Amino acid sequence: MLASMRVPRVLNLTKAQRRRLKANTLTIYRYVPIGSLLELFRTNQLPFMKLSAWDDPFEGYLIDLYCQVSARFDTEVVKSKFSFSCWSLASESDHLWRIYTPNKDGVRIGVKLKELLRAHPRVKAGAVEYPEQSEIKQRINAFRALSAKQSHLFFVKRFAFRAERELRLMVTSKDNDERAKAIVTLPFDTSLINGLRFDPRMDSELYECLKSYLAARYSFDRKIITQSLLYQPKRVFKPKASLQRPRHKSARR
Repeated sequence: MLASMRVPRVLNLTKAQRRRLKANTLTIYRYVPIGSLLELFRTNQLPFMKLSAWDDPFEGYLIDLYCQVSARFDTEVVKSKFSFSCWSLASESDHLWRIYTPNKDGVRIGVKLKELLRAHPRVKAGAVEYPEQSEIKQRINAFRALSAKQSHLFFVKRFAFRAERELRLMVTSKDNDERAKAIVTLPFDTSLINGLRFDPRMDSELYECLKSYLAARYSFDRKIITQSLLYQPKRVFKPKASLQRPRHKSARR
């Protein structure tokens, strides 16, 4: 029989982040195209994807390697057992806007992690680590001694991806039906969302239209719908009146 691969409920958070989690002030963010947001409101279902469905070939590689070296786990069984939803600890990120919403039609969804975990006992969360290549090689060498922390292998990416500041939500398949699916969905109450921020590059008229639609169609609070000001320095860094150059009155003739 294969040994069970146990995963803590929350892992890799700093002490400061754990304090914020306990105080219910730690918000996580998901950057998605507008279509994904509308699908979330329409279905009230949050998708979790298997590692095999991800684009990055490194995802799952450490799991594959660990299973081969240790001979304690079956790779396909492990991969079919766990599904993930990718979020971030970055409240504002040029990198994430450009990568995940390349058509300038994106939105950043904010949810308090403690409330999400409370609503979904099946879900576990882990901040992703971004070690240098040399450290990853050291971890691989530790596989033979079985000294690697197995659960942490699901939360490791290469150093080049560190700008994502990713936090992964993970759910364990409850039956063979979920194990066979590439995508597992869980019910999601949109009242958990504590803020929507639209792409800073989005046309202002489209933003206002979407804001009105969400408020009218789903009774979503307009006050927590905003547009990012990331590329509007004049609005963010508007100088105080006392710092502005005084206007000189024209001399009288």
